[in-house]
Amino acid sequence: MPGDDVGFDRERVRTLLVPVMREAGALALKTFRQQPKSWIKGKSSPVTEADLAVNALLSERLLAIQDAGWLSEETEDDLRRLERRVVWVVDPIDGTRAYLAAIEPRIEPAARVPSLALRLARVASGALDGTFAAPNSCDWDLAAADLLVHEAGGALTTLTGELLIYNRPDPVHPALLGAGCRRHAVLLRLIRDRLAEFA
Repeated sequence: MPGDDVGFDRERVRTLLVPVMREAGALALKTFRQQPKSWIKGKSSPVTEADLAVNALLSERLLAIQDAGWLSEETEDDLRRLERRVVWVVDPIDGTRAYLAAIEPRIEPAARVPSLALRLARVASGALDGTFAAPNSCDWDLAAADLLVHEAGGALTTLTGELLIYNRPDPVHPALLGAGCRRHAVLLRLIRDRLAEFA
């Protein structure tokens, strides 16, 4: 948003922003969950061609409304903005992960099965792609089902990827993720990404 400045007409800017935001939204909707070209920037942040297209549109339209500095997630930072009293601060598409079906696996929840062992057995059989276990499961809740999952080629780990250790003085385990071999790594990465966002 632009800040206060001599000659800055808030009412004029507010009026002109409405059609620009609608235009940007319409552009983003054209490829919403349609698997636009995407890649990873930095360590784990996704970016798509739609992010860049919306960014370009906003840059053109907003700077025409008010000549100002520019700070955007999708533009190389120009420190000349520090010399300006008015700056546009932009995130073209807030929540790119949610904007894509292609980066995150399609998740279709199944009816909850109260028995953790049965849920893990269904993971082992392939009936479920994955399941979570709340904290405080004990060795006796997990050992047999853990064996089934691993023998089937899946994995049962903590949410940070550690294998379970049994027969410790305290036989209680933290929250767990059990999934087939193809899904476990993907789900674990998504969990790590989410935790990193809130760190």
